Amino acid sequence: MDPQQFALLIKALDAPKWTELVSVGVLVLGFLIAIGSLIYARLQIKADHERSRRQLAMEMCYRWSSSSSPETSSVIRMIEKLSDGQCAQIANQSPVLIEEEHKHFLLNIFLLRFPDFEKTLETLKEKRHYRIDGQYVICLRHIAVRYLNMLESVLMTWTGGIADQRMIEAEFGFLLDEKQGRTAVEKLRMKIGNEGFPAISKFMQALRDKASKKSDDIVRPPTT
Repeated sequence: MDPQQFALLIKALDAPKWTELVSVGVLVLGFLIAIGSLIYARLQIKADHERSRRQLAMEMCYRWSSSSSPETSSVIRMIEKLSDGQCAQIANQSPVLIEEEHKHFLLNIFLLRFPDFEKTLETLKEKRHYRIDGQYVICLRHIAVRYLNMLESVLMTWTGGIADQRMIEAEFGFLLDEKQGRTAVEKLRMKIGNEGFPAISKFMQALRDKASKKSDDIVRPPTT
């Protein structure tokens, strides 16, 4: 074998075979398909998770609206106008003096359960107040606690991140309005035991932080 023929032999041995190239190509293609399948599956899982979180948020909003009773709104609005001392009396189910200006709240709260309450109310009057005690203050506290328990169960899905947090924040942002005195009956929560409502506390703090940041952004002059 002359040197030229030897060189051709070495070149032939070193040259890749088409069958080997095809095999390598199939392996690479299979690997890429597997990677693509994994990425797609992960995106699908993430999409399904986000959809489930939105569905849960909508379900909790529905449960919240379904749980409200005709007297609940009046109870909450009235309690948010009361003092710390009055809230402590309600929390302890003790007799509480309610200002005469809240008469319409009292009628809205008790007339459905006690049809004769409007007549009874006049016997409870003490100067410019109404003395609410016994079954009435128990009922008042019951409605308020039922409201707080339902709200706590809704906001637990927010603190746990198992429901869409933006949807919950958008739907329940109304809970905080310092100018209107809306604080999710914070004074009563404190008297009952705020540690019993950790989700409400965290949510209200988040709303306050958000409102504070928004206020700072408005007040702070733009940088140049």
